[in-house]
Amino acid sequence: MNNTYVEHLVKGKESILWKLLFGLAVILAAGSLWFAMVNVFGILLFIACSVAVYFVWLNSSIEYEYLYIDGEFSVDTVLHKSRRRKLVNVKASDLIICAPVNSEDAKYNANGAKLLDVSGQCPDSRKYVYVYNQGSQKYAMTFEMTDALEKEIRYYTPQKYKQFG
Repeated sequence: MNNTYVEHLVKGKESILWKLLFGLAVILAAGSLWFAMVNVFGILLFIACSVAVYFVWLNSSIEYEYLYIDGEFSVDTVLHKSRRRKLVNVKASDLIICAPVNSEDAKYNANGAKLLDVSGQCPDSRKYVYVYNQGSQKYAMTFEMTDALEKEIRYYTPQKYKQFG
């Protein structure tokens, strides 16, 4: 084998919803602190609101790490630079097609697939769709293509890689 290793870290899309939820949780925690001074049950409410603030804060900053090792593509979710969770692990044999997000090949092959968006805030010209089978389910993952990643995908699966032009 060629023993190749490509790694790329992408900052996830910043959602206004998470920012609003974080603001709301902080306001509730501050209000429950005042309520804790007046009532005994306020202490429990303050603890619950503080835990909610922590979890909203933890999930508000998401990064995706792409690893391509010898034809195997895996994506990990990194929560607030402290927690890591494996999201996807795909072998080259499970790949159906890898094509730009706006191409006809991607739209045709992604039809009926479960969608997964692990792309960052890059322009559409760098977004690709990785359509694959896992078990009996078909998935379409949108990700940010890099030059090194493109080179390795072309090397391991040249017949399944498509590009414009």
